Amino acid sequence: MQFSSKLLGWRGCRLAVALFMVGLTLGAADPLDAVRAAIQRGEKEITVRPGRYFITPKDKKGDCYLELKGVSDVVIDLGGADLIGKVRTRFLNMEDCTNVTLKGFSLDFDPLPYTQGIIRSVDKDGTWDVEIVDGYPDTDAVDGPRIDAHDSFWPVQVYDGKTYELKNPMRFRDGIVVVRTSPGHFRISGGIDRRGDVGDVAVWSLWEPRRVLDECFVMKRTAACRFEGITFYSTPSGRIIEAFCTSNSYVNCRMVRRPPAEDVRPRGMPRLRSGNHDFIVAKCGAVGPQIIGCTAEYHCDDCVNISGMYCLVTEVNGRTLRVLKDGLWGAGVDTGDEVQIFFPDGRCPPNAKVESVLPGGKARDAESEFVSTLGLWPGTAEKMKDILIVELDRDVEGMKPGALIMSENKVCNGFLVKDCRFGSTRARGMLIKASRGHVVNCTVDRSVCVTTEYEWLSGGCSSDLEFTGNRFMSNVWIGGDVCRKVKGVGLPPSAHRNIVFRDNFIREGVGARGCTGLDLRGNRIDGPVDILNCKDVFR
Repeated sequence: MQFSSKLLGWRGCRLAVALFMVGLTLGAADPLDAVRAAIQRGEKEITVRPGRYFITPKDKKGDCYLELKGVSDVVIDLGGADLIGKVRTRFLNMEDCTNVTLKGFSLDFDPLPYTQGIIRSVDKDGTWDVEIVDGYPDTDAVDGPRIDAHDSFWPVQVYDGKTYELKNPMRFRDGIVVVRTSPGHFRISGGIDRRGDVGDVAVWSLWEPRRVLDECFVMKRTAACRFEGITFYSTPSGRIIEAFCTSNSYVNCRMVRRPPAEDVRPRGMPRLRSGNHDFIVAKCGAVGPQIIGCTAEYHCDDCVNISGMYCLVTEVNGRTLRVLKDGLWGAGVDTGDEVQIFFPDGRCPPNAKVESVLPGGKARDAESEFVSTLGLWPGTAEKMKDILIVELDRDVEGMKPGALIMSENKVCNGFLVKDCRFGSTRARGMLIKASRGHVVNCTVDRSVCVTTEYEWLSGGCSSDLEFTGNRFMSNVWIGGDVCRKVKGVGLPPSAHRNIVFRDNFIREGVGARGCTGLDLRGNRIDGPVDILNCKDVFR
């Protein structure tokens, strides 16, 4: 192939060179094969030549693109590579790794893990007829339709047909059905929120025809690992999630819409979605993550979610408790742990210390039945199977079945979020349940919440947080949810402690429930300030 500089000009020559370099690598070998081989040889500095690579998953029986187990002190630099996954499954699985750096690439999938189409008609019940836009997947299976259940297409969203901004953040539940009526055409009915007009754009998720691994990046029991300069243009069914980790860092990572000029294939309309779920979720860590210079927008759920998981008390015999471990991550408590205590009605007794922990086998039928009556988020109770016998250092007045306990060593305390931009998304900009953390110089378009959640068994109550120099374009909320099946008294002042806001702009106001030591001095707050059940408030 030859190019004339006279015909193309300087910009054209640069484009020609770029196209030539892409052409060199379109059919090139999978760069992750080179990464695996280098790790096997014991190399500590691994670099991949830039280019666009179409890759298939080869680890974990073909369900994961890259798996790292027990790897330490390695830098993997993918050199700006554009990785296009051909199967919508997990990209990274890391376990028991220390001081590993993964950096310098973008990640996308083809076929996309979602589709989008124009709403062509809307009836009186809010049922839409949707025509898929050229270039977007017509089915979620390569060889035919497999739109079969709520979890296969969550979330269905609507973007304004003129502004391309989010109009209906989530049409779900209440009998929602997505049916393929003919090639390129779907009918969507049911759902709680049915907003959407003719000419608007419906977007919904697509899964693989076979069972694959959920979540895009998963890190378990990693320490001091670093993820730098990674751009996520789409994510299959999940997000970046770490559990039981210590001091990982995410630097200059992005989850954003892919620009049309850089897309994998021509499309009749720009992409309106980026990732299919949250951006970064940190669970049950000994020390929380450092999230620095990151951007997340136009994905489907929270931007940053930092929390622990509660164990649920099923029986009380003085200081000895039978407790169910959470079923999602299996976060328990260990001997010597300090534990938070949260009662179903919202009361928060002082922390206790764990004197001993023994395995207690599987839950009794009566225990499982009791848990099913507590109104937990659907599927949460069914996953709780394993019992621990926990002895505390003292009797806790008022302790009854239904109370929650959580280790202070498994809640991602000590996190940092700095210089980040969290934009338009379905849910919250930040959901924080950890302590001793800092949020500095961030711009957040959605709500910033410091809150514990009983129905998700997601905790805990935060203390010693500092928010400095941020622009919060929505509201700030400090509080918590209690058990819906119990008459709640609300969070007491002792629930959250020592939460400081300094030099922030907060556009839509502050709401606080249950906090001692709330400092709101030195901020510009344009909306209302609604404070209840708080002590030592400074304004």
